[in-house]
Amino acid sequence: MHTPDKAKLETLGIRPFEQDIRSMTGPELVRHFGAARGGRLVTTRLLRNLIYQVWGRIRRGEEPVIKGNVRSLWYRFVKPTVLRVPELDRNCQAPDSATSRVLAELVEEHRLFDYEDFGFTDAAWRNRAVGLLRPHVLMFAEKTAHVRLLARVQRQVGASFVALGGAPGACTSEYTAKELMAAMPGGPEAGVALVGLVDYDPAGAIIARAFADQLRSFGLQVASLTCPLRPALYSAAELAAARLPQKDGARCRTWLADGGGIKGEAWGLSVESLPERRLEALMRDTVLGLAPEPQPVVQAQGQAVDRQRLAGATPLRAADLGPALLADVAQGKEFAIVSQGRVVAWLSPEQTKVSGLDS
Repeated sequence: MHTPDKAKLETLGIRPFEQDIRSMTGPELVRHFGAARGGRLVTTRLLRNLIYQVWGRIRRGEEPVIKGNVRSLWYRFVKPTVLRVPELDRNCQAPDSATSRVLAELVEEHRLFDYEDFGFTDAAWRNRAVGLLRPHVLMFAEKTAHVRLLARVQRQVGASFVALGGAPGACTSEYTAKELMAAMPGGPEAGVALVGLVDYDPAGAIIARAFADQLRSFGLQVASLTCPLRPALYSAAELAAARLPQKDGARCRTWLADGGGIKGEAWGLSVESLPERRLEALMRDTVLGLAPEPQPVVQAQGQAVDRQRLAGATPLRAADLGPALLADVAQGKEFAIVSQGRVVAWLSPEQTKVSGLDS
């Protein structure tokens, strides 16, 4: 739980208001959040105070969490407030886009609170999963079209994954970071190895770096960043057919200086240019190269395991564990996958025999 620093709040122009800002009239809003001269409402000042007040009301249980996204915050709290100042559109940035910008500033830059505090739904929640064997290796894809490929690799090697769907959203990064820190066997301070399935071009490189930076901003240590798609994977004929020209500019020149391009020239490659079976093998081999030995989120337990704790847990397949852990299962041990103190999956010798989970 965050405890915002008073000095930081003062620097940001955030003040405590007993009155609900949403109930203020247009003149009151201008008086409290207007410019010192001219009587013009300052959008950023209003939004900082309004968002901070909403956070406090949710924190104290005076307001239900927002079961939606940032647009839900805009429609529920911001829009009804700013419409009381008719001249707003002529004097400042559009308040709907400003809401997202100010919220991101307060969360990501100033760390006053988290997106999770508002109860926002992460748009990528269906495209993310924590691995059971190698949770500390996080595969990420630039495009949601590759979510099934990532899921197949996860079943093979037990790594974590997320499909971003373009530039990473900070809310997705926050939720991903928190889930990984809760599951990593080395604890929250352990580093995660990132494996990015992104296009081999300036945009792909920017997406990969931005995602790593966002994860760091939410407290997750990033040990390494690997984007394995490279020209060396292609034959000369394949390169000639698949290469894509890159527009000259600062981003392209930076990318080339960092070792991008094909033979020093501004050519790139899309992920789709490599057949899916080769992409799958590439991601699998990269994960295993980074983490040859699994570090599972697994607790070995004796036969006296509390059966009540297993209610609702998912039975594992023996293939999910690997030969070393299976040897322990064969000797009579049970394994429970524990996340934040809750058993989420398990495997026992009895289940392996009765349910046919050894395949």
